[in-house]
Amino acid sequence: MDRRPRKASRTEFALHGVGPSPVRGALWVEFSLADEGAARLELMDIAGRRVAALDAGSFGPGRHRAVVRERLPAGVYLVRLAQG
Repeated sequence: MDRRPRKASRTEFALHGVGPSPVRGALWVEFSLADEGAARLELMDIAGRRVAALDAGSFGPGRHRAVVRERLPAGVYLVRLAQG
Protein backbone atom coordinates (compact mmCIF):
# COMPACT_ATOMS: atom_id res chain seq x y z
CA MET A 1 0.00 0.00 0.00
CA ASP A 2 1.31 3.41 -0.98
CA ARG A 3 1.33 5.70 2.08
CA ARG A 4 2.71 8.81 0.40
CA PRO A 5 0.51 11.88 0.82
CA ARG A 6 -1.72 12.53 -2.16
CA LYS A 7 -1.80 15.89 -3.88
CA ALA A 8 -5.18 17.54 -3.98
CA SER A 9 -6.78 17.22 -7.38
CA ARG A 10 -7.10 20.62 -9.00
CA THR A 11 -9.26 21.38 -12.00
CA GLU A 12 -7.44 23.24 -14.74
CA PHE A 13 -8.52 26.29 -16.70
CA ALA A 14 -7.95 25.56 -20.38
CA LEU A 15 -9.22 25.50 -23.94
CA HIS A 16 -9.02 21.94 -25.26
CA GLY A 17 -10.35 22.14 -28.79
CA VAL A 18 -12.76 23.52 -31.35
CA GLY A 19 -14.63 21.61 -33.98
CA PRO A 20 -15.48 20.48 -36.42
CA SER A 21 -12.88 21.82 -38.82
CA PRO A 22 -13.97 22.94 -41.31
CA VAL A 23 -17.23 23.93 -39.68
CA ARG A 24 -20.40 22.53 -41.20
CA GLY A 25 -23.33 23.41 -39.00
CA ALA A 26 -22.69 24.04 -35.31
CA LEU A 27 -19.31 25.09 -33.89
CA TRP A 28 -18.43 23.55 -30.51
CA VAL A 29 -15.65 24.37 -28.07
CA GLU A 30 -14.19 22.06 -25.39
CA PHE A 31 -12.88 23.79 -22.29
CA SER A 32 -12.21 23.35 -18.58
CA LEU A 33 -13.09 25.77 -15.81
CA ALA A 34 -11.09 25.90 -12.59
CA ASP A 35 -13.96 26.86 -10.29
CA GLU A 36 -17.55 28.11 -10.12
CA GLY A 37 -16.60 31.74 -10.79
CA ALA A 38 -17.93 33.82 -13.64
CA ALA A 39 -16.58 32.76 -17.03
CA ARG A 40 -17.15 33.88 -20.60
CA LEU A 41 -16.47 32.15 -23.90
CA GLU A 42 -16.25 34.46 -26.94
CA LEU A 43 -15.88 33.85 -30.66
CA MET A 44 -14.36 36.68 -32.71
CA ASP A 45 -13.50 37.21 -36.34
CA ILE A 46 -9.95 38.23 -37.24
CA ALA A 47 -10.97 41.91 -37.25
CA GLY A 48 -11.75 41.56 -33.52
CA ARG A 49 -15.54 41.73 -33.85
CA ARG A 50 -17.45 39.51 -31.46
CA VAL A 51 -19.46 36.97 -33.46
CA ALA A 52 -20.85 35.00 -30.50
CA ALA A 53 -20.59 34.91 -26.70
CA LEU A 54 -21.60 32.41 -24.05
CA ASP A 55 -21.87 32.76 -20.27
CA ALA A 56 -19.78 29.72 -19.35
CA GLY A 57 -19.69 30.22 -15.57
CA SER A 58 -22.97 28.37 -15.19
CA PHE A 59 -21.23 25.15 -16.31
CA GLY A 60 -19.22 24.95 -13.06
CA PRO A 61 -15.75 23.48 -12.58
CA GLY A 62 -14.49 20.68 -14.82
CA ARG A 63 -14.34 19.83 -18.50
CA HIS A 64 -17.19 20.83 -20.84
CA ARG A 65 -18.22 20.96 -24.49
CA ALA A 66 -20.59 23.72 -25.61
CA VAL A 67 -22.04 24.83 -28.93
CA VAL A 68 -21.03 28.46 -29.42
CA ARG A 69 -22.81 29.12 -32.70
CA GLU A 70 -25.23 27.07 -34.80
CA ARG A 71 -24.18 28.45 -38.19
CA LEU A 72 -21.01 30.28 -39.12
CA PRO A 73 -19.91 31.86 -42.41
CA ALA A 74 -16.59 30.70 -43.86
CA GLY A 75 -13.64 32.54 -42.34
CA VAL A 76 -10.95 32.59 -39.67
CA TYR A 77 -12.10 32.90 -36.07
CA LEU A 78 -10.53 33.27 -32.63
CA VAL A 79 -11.84 31.79 -29.38
CA ARG A 80 -11.31 33.50 -26.03
CA LEU A 81 -12.09 31.93 -22.66
CA ALA A 82 -11.92 34.17 -19.59
CA GLN A 83 -12.58 33.40 -15.95
CA GLY A 84 -12.12 35.43 -12.80
